[in-house]
Amino acid sequence: MAWAILPKTGVMVVLDGQEHFSAWHIFLIVCAIPTPLAVIGLLALPESPRILLQIGHESEALVIYQRIFQKNHPKLSVDEYKVSETDLPSSQKHKLRRENSQDKDQATSQSSHPTTVRQKSILSVLSYTLVNFGSLISKIFAANHRRTTLPIIVTWVFASFGYYGLSLWFPEYVKYLKGQDFKLKTSTLMNVSYSDMQFNQSIENMIYVNGRFTNVRFQNLILNHVVFDSCYFEQVSFIKIKSSRSLFRNSTILQSTFVDTDLLPYRFEGCHMVDTTFDSMDAFCPLDFDYNIHLEEVFLEQLVGEVSLIPGLVLAVLLMDRFGRTRLISISLLLCSLLILTLAAVKSPEAVIGVEAAFNVVFAVGLASLTVASTETCPTSIRATGWGLINTLSRGAGLAGLFVYDSMLECTVLASCFVTSGVMLTSAVVSLLIIETRHTLL
Repeated sequence: MAWAILPKTGVMVVLDGQEHFSAWHIFLIVCAIPTPLAVIGLLALPESPRILLQIGHESEALVIYQRIFQKNHPKLSVDEYKVSETDLPSSQKHKLRRENSQDKDQATSQSSHPTTVRQKSILSVLSYTLVNFGSLISKIFAANHRRTTLPIIVTWVFASFGYYGLSLWFPEYVKYLKGQDFKLKTSTLMNVSYSDMQFNQSIENMIYVNGRFTNVRFQNLILNHVVFDSCYFEQVSFIKIKSSRSLFRNSTILQSTFVDTDLLPYRFEGCHMVDTTFDSMDAFCPLDFDYNIHLEEVFLEQLVGEVSLIPGLVLAVLLMDRFGRTRLISISLLLCSLLILTLAAVKSPEAVIGVEAAFNVVFAVGLASLTVASTETCPTSIRATGWGLINTLSRGAGLAGLFVYDSMLECTVLASCFVTSGVMLTSAVVSLLIIETRHTLL
């Protein structure tokens, strides 16, 4: 959507920004559309059968179970579903089962928390959950669950830190490489002389040294990364000029005019001016916006990175039951740790995008396996709370990764490589402690 709506070049960004209702406003509206649709979709989403059982709404829970049965067995009728309302445990039966538990440690742990009672509404359940939030979190780290939950949480945190950090670092590194390539292609013209002529085509990535411009007219063009160093201008007109990272340095400007330009005072360094006029200048802006950006390439890099997740998910589907969740997570994260080190030998933007795509394919395999393992490993009684906590901590780690990798943009590529490799290797080792759930009755 960004590729289709947003401006593609730096110049287009500036021109679009002058519009009252720009492409960025349209893009924001388009991005906001899924939110109300999701809210509408929630109205048609059935409640959790477990919650309905907990509050004593067995008949409603049975209807949802029957719907699930019919979806999983389209050739069978609902009448063939073997469970009836009398077979469903009520909240009172759950209470008796907890009180008669033979496991003393389990009974002691559960008796310290308020007993679940029949509620009249979902709002009451929500209120009950908020009041007992502390007890719900403590269950996740209780002695009987710690062996299950801690390896999953630690793996999520380290993997998210590295992945989200790299999601920021990759496009910035590609931009840096292209900037270096742009600088290497800078053309320098020395001791050139122009007289009685007009420039009407944009000038880019050029340095004029000791140039002489007499009775010359620059009109309707863009100066992008252009430097006039120690140049002489006499009777020169600059009309309708847009500039970016362009300077007049140690130059002499005589009897010249600047009309409808953004060549503001800070673009003239150590210059000597005589009988020079400035008319209809653009509003002063201290920000020298770089026109040398090509958002189309940024969109392409992001699209390649995101699309590469799809084959990773397909591989996860094909390999998960064959190798198991834990093994696939560890192998995937270990390969990510080794793959990121190849960036030290990569110098071209295209090669970096290739490494990013390969990294995302391998990481998607581990991410899908980790998601399935997290769902299957967490006991039913703490699954929803555990999954919420995992998402919160992993997003927090991802946010921290963005700040850390942003600070490393000025460092060498080796710093980012070693940090990412270490983080992924740590998550691979910790993931070995995750309980394997392949061929396990849940």
